[in-house]
Amino acid sequence: MKSLPLAGRRVLVTRAAHQASKLSDGLRALGAEPVEVPVLEIRPPISFDPLDAALRQLDSYDWLILTSANAARALAERAAALRIPLAQPVRLKVAAIGEATAEAARKAGLQVALVPEAYVAESLVEGLLARAAGQRILLARAAVARDVIPDALREAGAEVDGRLPERSAGGRAGAVAPGDCGWARCGHLHQQLQRHASGRGCPQSWN
Repeated sequence: MKSLPLAGRRVLVTRAAHQASKLSDGLRALGAEPVEVPVLEIRPPISFDPLDAALRQLDSYDWLILTSANAARALAERAAALRIPLAQPVRLKVAAIGEATAEAARKAGLQVALVPEAYVAESLVEGLLARAAGQRILLARAAVARDVIPDALREAGAEVDGRLPERSAGGRAGAVAPGDCGWARCGHLHQQLQRHASGRGCPQSWN
């Protein structure tokens, strides 16, 4: 019988607690032992006012950039709470950081015009740079996300309006502070898997 590709490997999964199970199930199917230590917790923003204002004038933007599936869902949930139909204006194009984010956007009723080949901020920027000049862009992201996207697009001549449908934090409600990473729970690890736009967390691999 052929052994599974990750047999005997222990893998640290640092996704938020409510998102870890699907990834962990996939790792188990490949023979790995997932160790779930969430270093981030997804919370609502401190104030919804900036996001509410953007949702009420969605037709004033040329692009909506979604940097995570959480952001796409949070955007849709906030629109529903405000009783604002998330109807996509004719001029508005949507860019998603990856396929999971694009799928969440489609479920919210949005048509996605751009998904980069590599699911990282730099690749998304590369796909938008040539069409950024003079465009008004709504960037929906977490507060801890890197500034790669807004900085590059502003330099290319776009007006970027950053709004926070979610914020990420560590150290509460089961989340572990990034500097700690819960080593007492981990033992010997072969690999860490972390999927978060901020790129923050523990070292990615151990040998």
